[in-house]
Amino acid sequence: MRAAVRFRLATATIALLVSTGLAWAQGDPQVLWVAAASLAFFTHAAGMGVAVLHADIDYSRSESLRIVGSLLGLLATVGLVAFGFRDAGSMLVAIYAASAAANLLLAFSVRSDVPAVERPIDGRDFRREAVSLGIGGVIRQAYYSANPVLARGIGGDLAGARFAPAYRLTGFSILFSVYFGAASLPALVRLRAEDPAAYRRFARRWTALLAILGIGIGASMYALRRPLLRILFGEEYVDTESVLAPMCLTAAIIYIGGFALTRLIAAGRDRVAMAISGAGLAVNLITNFILIPRYGAEGAAWTSVVTESTVAAGAYAALALDPNIPSLRP
Repeated sequence: MRAAVRFRLATATIALLVSTGLAWAQGDPQVLWVAAASLAFFTHAAGMGVAVLHADIDYSRSESLRIVGSLLGLLATVGLVAFGFRDAGSMLVAIYAASAAANLLLAFSVRSDVPAVERPIDGRDFRREAVSLGIGGVIRQAYYSANPVLARGIGGDLAGARFAPAYRLTGFSILFSVYFGAASLPALVRLRAEDPAAYRRFARRWTALLAILGIGIGASMYALRRPLLRILFGEEYVDTESVLAPMCLTAAIIYIGGFALTRLIAAGRDRVAMAISGAGLAVNLITNFILIPRYGAEGAAWTSVVTESTVAAGAYAALALDPNIPSLRP
């Protein structure tokens, strides 16, 4: 736990320097506000008490406090607007201050959950694994977030605007997959080490359930894409159904492949997962530059399908080829 706290303090310092430095380099008139908001990263060190691999966490409590943080941020921004503060710097500080408050509340709430006895760890191994996990996470966020940026950067404002609704809807549709992957990680680690048969049952059951759920969500979005776009974004966005259609495939593939990537990480194959994610990012960039100039927003959507398919295929191949990871075969 102490090693984790030291690591978080180091990364928080880097985040503070980088975010403030970028704001200064770009001539942001509110550099001090950016620096003040970036101080919230240091509260993640206090929140190491919620590390799921070190303690039994009551998720209803932890998620409730995260919701409280989101509500505090919302109320703070509403309050700022009510008092005439509408600048970006004030909003940034309000949102990050609320996030910091939630982190601190969470840290204090789980202090009793953290075991008093701890085993010594090799700090070098910890840092190596933490870095590979962190880089892998950043890469995965990068290849998902690259599409709207490149749709606008390569295809222009119209392509960016047409891609945005499908991107937002897909992001909302995959939340269960994302959160389940994080919540299932400790169970996968424990079961793989203690009871391979139970691990197989757990992984087999949830692989099937997530696949069914993902296909159901993707199919529902596809069937309802016109009314969803009309209700949520307005009549002028209904013609972007051709963009949303392939993104429905993206949602289904993320449900199918995301859990496989989690299984790799749970088995200690964080570098393999990072390499697969890196391959996904490379495929994403290459495909975007090929498809967007010709197909615009639709090209960005199909790039998302190709990227997630690459990552899912890579994860399943890595699981099948690793003899130390229990197979899902009965």
